[in-house]
Amino acid sequence: MSGRTRGRSSRGSPIAGHKARNFVGEHALGVVLRRITDHLVDHLCQVEARSAGVTPVPDPWRGRAVTLDSDWARFTEQDLDEASARIRRLAQVLAIRLLALRPSWDEEAGEEWTIRAIAEHVAEASATYAGQPRSPASPARDGAQR
Repeated sequence: MSGRTRGRSSRGSPIAGHKARNFVGEHALGVVLRRITDHLVDHLCQVEARSAGVTPVPDPWRGRAVTLDSDWARFTEQDLDEASARIRRLAQVLAIRLLALRPSWDEEAGEEWTIRAIAEHVAEASATYAGQPRSPASPARDGAQR
């Protein structure tokens, strides 16, 4: 963590020693959670646009491929609880939408991914994000995960 102060919960216990023990540290956990959220939002937009028959808003920024200054902010258990709740809600909305679109999962999508391909990708990428978090200082590899 290169001399940075360890995040502590409101109760004073380090988060890295509690719920985040499988992660590189409390700062890396915040990066992983932000990137998972970004990924869910991107694909939710893609699925909703497909459902409505419109072109999705482009994502030229690719926020999952960068580390922001805010990613180094202190990350407490309360932050973890809030971010985890947000991800669960986003994932539920996407899952509900995918289930509603199940009859059209394999419809031709031209150069775009089919709904099935999006669903499989989100499931695989979410497991990758959760299972192999990287330190914000390490080289980003997730820009290719689209």
